[in-house]
Amino acid sequence: MKGQAVVVTGGGGGIGQALVEGFAAEGADVVVADVDAGRAQLAAEMVGQMGGRGLAVQADLSHTADVNRVIDTALDAFGRVDVLCNNAGIVDGFHLADDLDEGLWDRVMDINLKAAYLGVRRALPSMLERNYGVILNTASIAGLRGGRHGLAYTVSKHGLLGLTQSIAASFGDDGIRCNAISPGGVNTPILGTLRGDVPPRVQRMQARYANRPPRDEPSAIANLAVFLASDKAESINGVNIVVDRGWLVW
Repeated sequence: MKGQAVVVTGGGGGIGQALVEGFAAEGADVVVADVDAGRAQLAAEMVGQMGGRGLAVQADLSHTADVNRVIDTALDAFGRVDVLCNNAGIVDGFHLADDLDEGLWDRVMDINLKAAYLGVRRALPSMLERNYGVILNTASIAGLRGGRHGLAYTVSKHGLLGLTQSIAASFGDDGIRCNAISPGGVNTPILGTLRGDVPPRVQRMQARYANRPPRDEPSAIANLAVFLASDKAESINGVNIVVDRGWLVW
């Protein structure tokens, strides 16, 4: 992927940082977007240390202007977006329908789902012009079933899978592929963003899964993402691939 122009949202930590590192290791140039400017800068510097060009963009992806600025940074610097990784996401504190604050619902939807749509919308003209582009959405096993996560997070990830399939069906003939990756448990800092205590009802639900398989490392997601973005995966379009060490079937 030498010379490919890649955008990774939420690239300052966790799965996003692993994505940045994985693409940089294959020779790509990477725009790293993150709400934390310092983390974005460190990830961008890592790209440079690996021989590519790395650019950091501080962005709150709940704002349309910030999403546009992320894509425009890649277009201005590299002239195109070859790979767009819609990876940024937040959790909802495992709040269920009876205690979920409307403001938190909106925030989760804005970051997890709407930002992906906005990024695609901004990047598509460049991709269509060249009849080439890859869009990768970081979904979740919560997008395939309910019960293990809060309401807003679960709904947002279900929506992200619908977004994936719609884009793949609509633009596959134009040389644009769109796929999703659904991790299970991953050792990332996102769990530290939980707001408040996990509701007692959710604690009881989680207790049922005490002996489930261990969590993955972010690199497992990145390895698959780099493959899906490469020409070796040119026949893979519109699918969701689960990477969960068997959580779903446990």
